[in-house]
Amino acid sequence: MIVDHINIGIHADRLADEERFLVEMLGFHRTQSGPEVTARYKPIWFEDDGGKQVHLSLIPDYAAGRGAHIALLFDDAVTEVVERLRAEGYEIAAPLNVDGSLLFFVTDPSGNRWELRDTRGAL
Repeated sequence: MIVDHINIGIHADRLADEERFLVEMLGFHRTQSGPEVTARYKPIWFEDDGGKQVHLSLIPDYAAGRGAHIALLFDDAVTEVVERLRAEGYEIAAPLNVDGSLLFFVTDPSGNRWELRDTRGAL
């Protein structure tokens, strides 16, 4: 089984900040859904170069789940992503080394936690 996409909630008034986080910080790009889905749900979709998608749901009183997170594999590109996030003022704790993989955690503008993984185990 392969995960096709994830859908996360965000604060309805934080769309611009979330789009900047996904595009400028993590490397996704905005994409369009088909006309039927667009007419029914007014989706906000992003996609990486490999076709994996993040869908956003605007929720006025959104609260991120405690302990919930989204994990992304960056391999050697994780260093660049972490540096870009830190330069923009995002807090990233010291990495965890789990079975040779370095894991970094960052919180997006709506409070969702993202795990950024370097599966090679080295920076």
